[in-house]
This record gives sequence, C-alpha cells and structure tokens, in this order.
Amino acid sequence: MRRSTPRRRGYTLLELAIVIGVAAILAATIVPDAIESMKTRMAEKAAADVMQVHDAARLFFVQNTDRPERWPGEDFKGKCAVNFDDGRFRNEMVREGYLATSTGDPANPGLDFMVNPWERPYEVSVYAPATAVTTPACLFGVTTAIPAELQTAFTAALPQSGCGPACPPGPSPAGYVRCCSFVSKPGAGLSSNPCPAGRRVGVNASNQIVCL
Repeated sequence: MRRSTPRRRGYTLLELAIVIGVAAILAATIVPDAIESMKTRMAEKAAADVMQVHDAARLFFVQNTDRPERWPGEDFKGKCAVNFDDGRFRNEMVREGYLATSTGDPANPGLDFMVNPWERPYEVSVYAPATAVTTPACLFGVTTAIPAELQTAFTAALPQSGCGPACPPGPSPAGYVRCCSFVSKPGAGLSSNPCPAGRRVGVNASNQIVCL
C-alpha cells in the first residue's frame, strides 16, 4: 500500500499581506534614519578632510625648517604677504606626499586635488589678520560647499569652522552653503580660534579677518 505524501500548503493572500505590511512599516522606520545617518557621516567626512588639509600644512611647516616660505602666504621673513599660490600649494603638498589627489595620481594635483563627498572642491586660501586678530602670520583657510541642511553637522564635527557669509565668497550650487575653517601656523601664538570665548574667526565684507 502506497503511503501518500502530504501536500505543501502555500501562503495565503492574508499572510502575504501581513508580511508585506510589516516590511513596509520596518522600511518606513529604518530607511529615513539610515539616510540621515549617512548624510551626517558625509558631513563628518568633509570636516575630517578639511582637518587633513590643515594638518598637512602644519606638518609641512614643522618638517621643512630649511625653507623660509614654508607657511602658506608668508614671505621669507615669516610675514604674511598674502601672495599665496593655491596651485603651487596643491602641487607641493601632493608631490611631497603630504596630501593625495582623489585618484591618487600625484602627477595631476590640479582640479583633481580633493573633492568632498558631494563632488565639490576644497579651496585653499590665506588671509592676513587685519582687525580683531593681531599677528604678522597668515591664517590658512580651507573652504568647501556642502548641502545647507548639513552645515550644523559639519560645524559640530569641526567646531572652529563656520558657514555662510563668514567664509570667502565663491561658487555654491542652489541648496548648498560655503563652509570654512582657518588655522594659524605652529608656534604663532594663536589657537585655531584666537577670538574671545564664544566668538570665532571669520571674514567680513572687506575680506578682513574679524571675530564674529
């Protein structure tokens, strides 16, 4: 006598509907949090990149004592001449291994120098403190454009930074804001924020360094 095998029962429409509903609820709960977390990590990555450029300039300064013009923008006497050549800075930092290009090609450090997570460039510049900050040394700045909604996350990751009018003017796509950070050369007697408590370095309408 042949033993009959039990037939396998498939899922009912009700069971499928329940599974799909639970999956949709989980997706609606988890996906937005995951997206926000990813955006925050991108802002933190941009802040870390800015710090990397600052650190590269500092490291170059302390490791090249035989070069009189080793801090961005300064002349051979260590005075801020505001004669900063950003292309030369990029070439020098990449060629000597202090920074890497986004493709890792040291032969092409120009436009390929570094870009942030939104494919916007990191711009480097210097300013001679002219009003609230008294020092002959240049302040070295890095500026980049990030989505406006993430400026709080960026400045939280890099407290010395600022966004908006305080930064050097330049191209910024719709929905983006320019964020920047300035540092002084090692041993200049200035911290990354030489302003009084509660205020930070910024740039006014005349491109002068002021405490905001």
